[in-house]
Amino acid sequence: MNNTIRKIFWAIFFISILISIISADSRDIELARRFLVIEKYEKAVDVLEPLYAQNPDDPEIRSLLVEAYTGAKMYDKLTSLLNNILLEEPNNYKLWIQLGGIYLSQNNPKHAMDAFDRAIAIAPNNSAIVVQIHSLLQQWSFIDEDIKFLRDARERFDDDNLFALQMARLYEIKGEFDEVVKEYSRYLKSHPDRFREVENRIKVTERTEEELQSLRKELNNLFDTQVPRWQPWSLIATVEIMLGNYSNALDAMINAEDERADAHKGRLMTAFVDEMIRIGQFEIAVEGARYLIANTGANYARTGRLYLARALKGAGDYTEALVHLDTLLMARIPPISQDAAILLAEILLENLNNPDSAQQVIDNFSETQKRGESLGEEGLFIKGKIFIYKKQFDKAKTFLNRALENNAQSEKLAYLLGMTYFFSGSYDTANTALHNIVARFPKSTMGNEAVELLLIMQTQKDMLDDIREPLYSMFVRDTASAVEIWQKLAEKNLASIGDFVLWKLGISQLSLGQEQAVNTFSELVDKFPESFYAPLALEQLAINTLNTGNTAGAIDIYTRIVNDYPDAVNIETVRKKLQEMGNL
Repeated sequence: MNNTIRKIFWAIFFISILISIISADSRDIELARRFLVIEKYEKAVDVLEPLYAQNPDDPEIRSLLVEAYTGAKMYDKLTSLLNNILLEEPNNYKLWIQLGGIYLSQNNPKHAMDAFDRAIAIAPNNSAIVVQIHSLLQQWSFIDEDIKFLRDARERFDDDNLFALQMARLYEIKGEFDEVVKEYSRYLKSHPDRFREVENRIKVTERTEEELQSLRKELNNLFDTQVPRWQPWSLIATVEIMLGNYSNALDAMINAEDERADAHKGRLMTAFVDEMIRIGQFEIAVEGARYLIANTGANYARTGRLYLARALKGAGDYTEALVHLDTLLMARIPPISQDAAILLAEILLENLNNPDSAQQVIDNFSETQKRGESLGEEGLFIKGKIFIYKKQFDKAKTFLNRALENNAQSEKLAYLLGMTYFFSGSYDTANTALHNIVARFPKSTMGNEAVELLLIMQTQKDMLDDIREPLYSMFVRDTASAVEIWQKLAEKNLASIGDFVLWKLGISQLSLGQEQAVNTFSELVDKFPESFYAPLALEQLAINTLNTGNTAGAIDIYTRIVNDYPDAVNIETVRKKLQEMGNL
């Protein structure tokens, strides 16, 4: 009996010790995981190395230690660890790939390729392995080795068209655009339905003008391949747009559409015209839209007429724009007719300053709609603006509050309601409404405008009545009146809101095409270099400098913004512009 009790006692004792050891290991593993999550890799190493010494066969500990060594950049230890693991797991191709990547990071391509060859030998028909290894070679800029590796993979798979987009990118890096175009041809031959992937690849912005010119020249070689002829023309149009040769781009797009069957004509030109309108190339957009009307089927022709009206609006030819919109309205074909009604109302309101006619257009269109149908967000927005233009602020408040009941996520309607309260002098309510916009849409254009106005409302309450009138004039596009009022305020040298006044004056002058805008923006930067508006004013000065042909001067100004105002609201726009100019 005593022996039995003694055995039970020792069994419990040893189990307790074992449990305590396991518990301690579990706690240490969890601690290491936490260090890895917060990127405290050295501390994770300190915890994991003793565990690995005690449990070298534990896959969880080994995996965590690999991650810790990688994060801590302890490449010698990591290489040794992986080689030890591979002695036990020689067929683990993932570890061979990881080992190869480490050798690349140490600028040792020979050992890396040996490791990659071992991975390939384990799974020679696994194309995913090829892509992983290619990504590592490209990441560490071993471009020539990468090209050879992909060529060998093509031979192994007996397919010269494999990995064409990857090869194209490598040749782009080397600047060998004749080879780039050959790879595009291979890709389109294998994947004729994936033309957009090639087009999107061409649209990347990290190209110099010289590279674009080379690419444009080499694209002509696609006409000698089996690729449908509309595809090279479309790609040429894309490159011409990137070069700023918009007339050439239009010619190329017309050629692309002419090469397509009648049943497919229109889509390419529609996208092209939309892009031209977006970037302000209205005359080119007008010609493209006229092509759609004359050369495509009924659906694209109607779309072309709507786009023509938009382009004419941008070009300032309101009379012809109204004619085309009336034609679309009479056809009563949704949704084109709704878009036409909204655009017609916009022109009447914003460009011709005729809010009564704009309201009549919206009201007439609403009467012809089926019961239960809505004007949509854009229609509701323009109707709300009509009330503001007519200074019917109470009607605007009632209408917009009701509209927001069914469009609660509409930033535009919420912003318009906030501005209605402001223009009517209900500053406290406007403050609440604008705060709501900032909270819900913090990174949007309207959110930024709300922040701008809130800063003034909170710090310069005594000046609100003075700035309300010129802000309203700007809103209703009575820019001449706005300039006059801002000028008078600027002459008072109001230190508290001087930067705000100069910014609004400059923007208003710019809208009227007045050269004084440059002087106004320069004055703002000189007097208020720490202002929120200083980097915005500098951006306008850079644009003006660029328009005069002084590219180097514009680059200097953009660079000044990046260096002196890293937290500016326009910093990403400026960085992108510098990148496009090849100077970032």
